[in-house]
Amino acid sequence: MKKIFLLIILFSLSGFSQSKGKIYFRNGTIFEGKIIIQSRSFGLTEKTEVIYYPEPGFKEAKGFSDIEKVEGISDETNKVTSVFYFKKLKNKEILIERISSNKNFDVFMGYYSVGVSDLVPGFSAITTDLEYYEEFFIGKKYNYKVEKLPRNTRRKKYKNIVLKYTSDCKKFVEKINDGFLSVKKDTRSHFKEYEKICN
Repeated sequence: MKKIFLLIILFSLSGFSQSKGKIYFRNGTIFEGKIIIQSRSFGLTEKTEVIYYPEPGFKEAKGFSDIEKVEGISDETNKVTSVFYFKKLKNKEILIERISSNKNFDVFMGYYSVGVSDLVPGFSAITTDLEYYEEFFIGKKYNYKVEKLPRNTRRKKYKNIVLKYTSDCKKFVEKINDGFLSVKKDTRSHFKEYEKICN
């Protein structure tokens, strides 16, 4: 668990532009323009809605039922800097960032805080002292459901979940059986290795 001073701007944690982005709706339409992410709980988790401005003086707010993903676009380079997806974790609707994309599955990350912190509407910022930790999720490609990876990478459950999604790559399975998950304890490192030898 980490304790740091944070600017409570959700997408600043992952380099998301404060005003520019693209929304991909489930009905196939796309919106590009000013986007605000607002949450009643700290982190890219539950109770999150996407506010956007389709025309001057008018705004709409949508969530899981309407939106598939949101891209952050850099004002300087006009390139996509981060991609967030609305997914379902059991009965919860969550907004999480994709950190690894593979042919059969994707890996996502979200932030959780100890306790609840109010988010200043829009991208206004306040500085506060919060303890937060990262949670990682995994799900099949193009599926709206994900499951959470245990934070303790030495747990048998963690190994079983990873094997379920990576069993198509014999070399990676061999590394797991040789103790790779225990030697490299960071979830990001595990899937970077998968990308390196399997994609």
